[in-house]
Amino acid sequence: MTELWTLISFSLFIAVVLYPLLSRLIPSPRHAVMTAMVVGIVDNVLLRGTSFNLMLVAILEPLPVTMVVYGAAYLARPFGLTLQPWLKTELVITILAGLLLMLSGTGVLPIDIYRYGYEPQPVAIMAVCLALLALWRIHVLLSLSVPLALTLWLFDIASSNFFDQVFHVLWFVPLLYRLGVSNSSN
Repeated sequence: MTELWTLISFSLFIAVVLYPLLSRLIPSPRHAVMTAMVVGIVDNVLLRGTSFNLMLVAILEPLPVTMVVYGAAYLARPFGLTLQPWLKTELVITILAGLLLMLSGTGVLPIDIYRYGYEPQPVAIMAVCLALLALWRIHVLLSLSVPLALTLWLFDIASSNFFDQVFHVLWFVPLLYRLGVSNSSN
């Protein structure tokens, strides 16, 4: 099952990366999205053992559920999907939380917040908080990401840490920018 998740998530990752380039070469945004998806799938099916793909997996794995869901939404925009934009304060909080997780997980900070991603009670509290935020702000994709991340976490698919399932600040933040950040300051 982990192999299937890796195949799906990395195919989508390649499509998200290629789409801006292909949209400049192919006049129809819909055709650019479909071409990017086909290239992503072909790359991961036919070239999965190559050095380039192994390097991507080594650096980026596991790709978080939120990156996959928001990446799919980014690719669905030419087909008419519109979403509630993130506020700048939500983006700043996301960046700070990711930075805090990275610093605590690498031992720079004296407290290890990252370890709470392995324990059921803190994960349940985090999932409820994320779900409430999604409902309050009407973030459809976040409300889809939370149960999917919990499912992958419960079955130990991709990663046994909930933080890995929910977000990876290096890829989550650019996608939020791509999906649109509200001009409101709060």
